[in-house]
Amino acid sequence: MSAASTQLSRTLVLNGLRDLSGGRRVLEDDASRETVRKAFEAALHVAERDRFRTEMENASTDGLDEEGERFVERCADDVLAELVEDGVRATLVHEAVLTMPADEAAVYSFMVSHDPETLSGVPVDGEAREKLVHGAEAVADAEFDRAVDAFDDAVSASAGGDGSLATRVLAGYACHLAGRDSDAIHYVEETLHLDTGVHTAKLVGYAADHRYPEKFRSGKLGARLFFRWSTSLPEFGEVTVAAGPADGAPTPLEGSEECKPLPRLWPETTIQVRVSGDLPELPPVESYYVASGVADLEVYEARSVEEMLLSGPTDTEAEERLRFE
Repeated sequence: MSAASTQLSRTLVLNGLRDLSGGRRVLEDDASRETVRKAFEAALHVAERDRFRTEMENASTDGLDEEGERFVERCADDVLAELVEDGVRATLVHEAVLTMPADEAAVYSFMVSHDPETLSGVPVDGEAREKLVHGAEAVADAEFDRAVDAFDDAVSASAGGDGSLATRVLAGYACHLAGRDSDAIHYVEETLHLDTGVHTAKLVGYAADHRYPEKFRSGKLGARLFFRWSTSLPEFGEVTVAAGPADGAPTPLEGSEECKPLPRLWPETTIQVRVSGDLPELPPVESYYVASGVADLEVYEARSVEEMLLSGPTDTEAEERLRFE
């Protein structure tokens, strides 16, 4: 039993007990709340339960003194022991949000999927929208030279508008697909001259300016955003990672423990990490991040990490929920 796993289990049980005592809601469902309540009542005498509730009230106002902290920790350890004896399994759900401009999220999603529908988030209309659709359909049909012409027309039609950066990135991406990497780099440089923070332009550059750009066209390599993490995983522990829109259900990410590419982005993309295991051997997630770079899409390995966009669990705002079953 590792000290880190035991400490994490104690912390989760204590958070569940705070929820039970009227504190911040962290327990995911009524079944979890009932599991914690039964263990609380089985592990502690009535007087201990009453004092625990009093200490929790004190903690929310004046804080705990040293004796109160020791008492609360002992109660948590006793409840944890009861849950262990009952064979309870715990799951920690950790969710952080990766934000991205809507047009960049749309362009990234298109670059990964080649699905024209994903470009609905690019803010262009009229002739620019028409050319954008033609270019996207050409990419979907693997007619990349035709796509270059259409996206180039979209650049001209959207000049000075909100979608002008997105159309430049798409024109550069189509040039790369067509094997015209020098032209792709020109579009990347032009875009970054206008705005140095356009992540999708940088992704096109990673591919077009790579030593082996043909490996990106074949699908061996990919310029992607990807998730990586570090954890100590016990024999019966499990970590699953999913991503999805902030207002929808996340979808599990494919890949390896080394690298899980993100297949799509939204303006607010929820990154969900679910850590589960038998108490007290719950695996702690020591660190994770979402980065841009180059990934080997055949063996799911990160070949380069160029820029971190999100890191945790302590360096970012996140929501956490607990399930006991």
